[in-house]
Amino acid sequence: MATISKRVSKSTGKVSYKVQVRKKGRPPLTATFEKKTDAKKWAADKEAEINQSKHFGYSISKKINLHDVIERYIKEVLSHKSSNTIRGQKAQLGWWQSELGKHSISDISVDLVLESQAKLQKQVSKQGNQVSNSTINRYLSALSNVFTVAIKEWSYANSNPLSSIRKLPEPKPRARFLSDSEREALLKSCKESASQYLYPIVILTLATGARKSEILKITWEHVHLDQDIIVIPETKNGTTHTLALSDISKKILISLRKSRNQKCPWIFPNKDMDGPIDIRKAFETAVKNAQLEDFKFHDLRHTAASYLAMNGATTVELAAALNHKSLQMVHRYAHLSKPHSANVLSSMNAKYLGDEDVDA
Repeated sequence: MATISKRVSKSTGKVSYKVQVRKKGRPPLTATFEKKTDAKKWAADKEAEINQSKHFGYSISKKINLHDVIERYIKEVLSHKSSNTIRGQKAQLGWWQSELGKHSISDISVDLVLESQAKLQKQVSKQGNQVSNSTINRYLSALSNVFTVAIKEWSYANSNPLSSIRKLPEPKPRARFLSDSEREALLKSCKESASQYLYPIVILTLATGARKSEILKITWEHVHLDQDIIVIPETKNGTTHTLALSDISKKILISLRKSRNQKCPWIFPNKDMDGPIDIRKAFETAVKNAQLEDFKFHDLRHTAASYLAMNGATTVELAAALNHKSLQMVHRYAHLSKPHSANVLSSMNAKYLGDEDVDA
């Protein structure tokens, strides 16, 4: 829709006409003319161009299939994201290619996507588990990303069928953490493990709150003991993460450096020295020997976060320490920060309300 507004210059009294053409899903087009007839003609021409472009885009959407659109997305968009994102979404998009790839992008409807979603829900993993709602939501999100780019950048489609599909309900975020007695039992069990690296790995995870993948992939070039930091160049969310080293973390690393193989870059190498160690079985054994119930390796990260919250860390500080992009991810620890919040409120009350007379 075009709007034309008359303008008069205060300094010269000169009349001009500003015209703006708006179409949903597109940036507005604006121009200024001395004659109103020119403004009307320009607006009509631009509206015709937009409508023609829209029709042309629809024609393309009938000819190109989803498989090829996804293939372009993988090459031009996904390839520039983090390695973890590439690995996860490439597998998800590959599934969509095999499931709906033969259909033209204009034929991908809400009903068609829901039919595929129902198939995905019935699938069973290698471990015999049914696909979780969280996983299905990630599959839907990956396809939705393809449509967003196909609409905004490539004019392959006019609407995103995924925008009408509600996300499946997901369980509340897990926040299992170690009590003092559980921590002592686990660390004792790790020290007694046949794996020489299990104890230092668990200590570093508890001390930094880093992810398992981050800890295991650390190489000696990432470690800067003179600055008390470890710099991880690429994390799960595609950003650089700097881990602050405490005294115990430094002691662990100094001890490991003394016995390292100079030809091996990994801090925690496997037996062949050609990659990081796999400590899954060793950790499961340690958990069993410590008699811990329902405790996974990732819960060490939850434990570090919980300890930080109980020690007074704010949500902003937690997000920074854990390298989360949003504060929403650390809200699960908010209830542990209540004593800290109470201290903050008490301090404010004393400063600003301490002299108030509250007697009836």
